[in-house]
Amino acid sequence: MPNSALLRQPPANEDDFFIIKGMYRAAYAFDKDASKGYLFVPKKPEDYEYNDKQASIVIGLVMAIVVMLFTTVLRLTLRRFKTGVRWGADDWILIPGVVCGDVLLPQHIPQLLTCKRRSWPCYIRYCK
Repeated sequence: MPNSALLRQPPANEDDFFIIKGMYRAAYAFDKDASKGYLFVPKKPEDYEYNDKQASIVIGLVMAIVVMLFTTVLRLTLRRFKTGVRWGADDWILIPGVVCGDVLLPQHIPQLLTCKRRSWPCYIRYCK
């Protein structure tokens, strides 16, 4: 059993109990019993198949980083070595943008790879 209770399960410890109690208070459901778990989530459908999109998201992030770096390096190289092309303000603005993009995008990859499946998507046909 995980250290913390999943939704629709009884609390695993006292902290979970008070978290669920607070979630009920936030939903103005003061008469609900927190010892049974948080029951405001939809039930898991019987024919549900989990479709993990982590790999495709990580591949997309890596491709975005590579394309961003390649086009920026190519542009700055052409500005440096091609005659008749001037170094302008747009080049100075482009550099911090690419640096920020290449610092922030890779930070999402470990988060995607380590996140756990805690819930399932609720499509319209299941929520009727």
